[in-house]
Amino acid sequence: MNTHPGIFHRSMLAALPLFCLMLPLSTTAAGQQWTRFRGPDGNGSSEAANLPVTWGEDDYNWRVALPGVGNSSPVVWGDMVYVTSATEADGTQIVTCLQTSDGSRAWKRDFKAHTYKQNSSNDYASSTPVVDDKRLYVTWANPREYIVLALDRLNGKQLWRRDFGPTIIQHGFGNSPVLFDDVIIVTKEQGEWKDDEMTSAAVAFLDRLLKTDSDYLLHARLGAGQGLVCNNVLHNRTAFEDSENKTELRLVYRARYYDRIANTHWQRAMEQEN
Repeated sequence: MNTHPGIFHRSMLAALPLFCLMLPLSTTAAGQQWTRFRGPDGNGSSEAANLPVTWGEDDYNWRVALPGVGNSSPVVWGDMVYVTSATEADGTQIVTCLQTSDGSRAWKRDFKAHTYKQNSSNDYASSTPVVDDKRLYVTWANPREYIVLALDRLNGKQLWRRDFGPTIIQHGFGNSPVLFDDVIIVTKEQGEWKDDEMTSAAVAFLDRLLKTDSDYLLHARLGAGQGLVCNNVLHNRTAFEDSENKTELRLVYRARYYDRIANTHWQRAMEQEN
């Protein structure tokens, strides 16, 4: 492992005041490293044996209250577990390292950050760190910065820090880094309206339109066997599966506006066509 690993950076188009960490008995077994979001291979599976089918109080060794809020997942290397959280008041990023044996705190580090508008289901610590035998890598982002931080996993000492600049995401940040050999891979997704007169007018129009009962708004409830196909480059598109019941096959609708919005390219195109 290099002393200063490279960073792969790719830009793409575009609630409670206190929470707890509970460690199950089986994660303390030797060799059970949980290095990143959804585990070493990112598939959410583990080779740990004797996991309980249902969880109860007797299935935990200890429980520790953590500062702030957070949607991130803990990661584990050896006898240490690492978890991030953040303060709601000013967005301060908190990295905590605990001993897997008893939950005692090995170290804690705070990093100044910033608050910003985000989805009510999100918070300022939704990114899960990644860990290897020497370092812990942490990320956070807001409209002022995109921080990737490397810490010594044994004592929390900062080894290096990179800032990839302002990041604006409608629902807030939650991307988790991936470690491949000596490279940290992070994604930067963001979307922002252009700051020009035409775009501002379009945004204002859409805002007004969505608050009306306009005929351009379609409201429908999908029934059994029905599906909705949409195309949006900013979101994932996954396949549908038909029901084995032939009476419940999916229906696909193609909608088309017959009355074009006044003074637009589409209205003029329709007039020329006719």
